Amino acid sequence: MQHSVNFKVDSPDSERFLNHPQLVWSNLYQCELYVWLASGERRSKSGQLNFSYWLYVEYRDRFGRARYSQFRFSLLDSVAHFIADALPQESLHEIDPVKTGSQPIGMKI
Repeated sequence: MQHSVNFKVDSPDSERFLNHPQLVWSNLYQCELYVWLASGERRSKSGQLNFSYWLYVEYRDRFGRARYSQFRFSLLDSVAHFIADALPQESLHEIDPVKTGSQPIGMKI
């Protein structure tokens, strides 16, 4: 599942998400989510190259399998705003908060 988010905020914390996986508390599900950021170019339908950031949010489903949602941003400082303000309330496809909390994903942070 991919969501596209494009908004700009001024955040001094934006750079830390680029190179460091993070654990983010979900207020909606009451568990930690494992998040990391990747960057690269994406070609538009018109052929133009656009630089983008992809935020991956990983969690467990009811069978204990790893699942993820992907969010695309055009601006790095949008990522920090999204993680702080939107992600804690974001609905995630097939998440099981109990499995996610009891079987953490990712490396120790």
